[in-house]
Order: sequence, then C-alpha cells, then structure tokens
Amino acid sequence: MLKPLGKLLYVTCSIFEKENRSVVNRFLKEEKTAIEIKIKFPKNVNVDDNQLLPSLIHDGLFYVLFQKK
Repeated sequence: MLKPLGKLLYVTCSIFEKENRSVVNRFLKEEKTAIEIKIKFPKNVNVDDNQLLPSLIHDGLFYVLFQKK
C-alpha cells in the first residue's frame, strides 16, 4: 500500500529471531518491490545488526526500515 519510494518502519520489542530477522527475510523474499534501508545512528547509540541494545534510557528493540522501489 506504499507509494513508490514510500517507507515502512518495522519495529519489535523482541530479541527473538522468529519475530525479527526471520520475518524481515520472509517479507523481502515475498515482496519484490521492497528493499531494506540502513539507518545511521549517532556513535553513542549502541546498535548491533538492527538491534538497539538496552541502555540506561531504553530497553532495546529491533528495527528495519523498508522502502518501496
């Protein structure tokens, strides 16, 4: 339902592969018009493979930004 070049942010509060990277990989396999866009964060934000790791100010989360071709 996105317009061309439209963006969709997928976010979970889970650390489980089944709810994160597995969902993303399946979506990208099925939806040929979508691509994953990398998000740059400031150096003081602890990110590892699309996961914001827990810190003093948040519990952590998983995220992926998609864009429609």
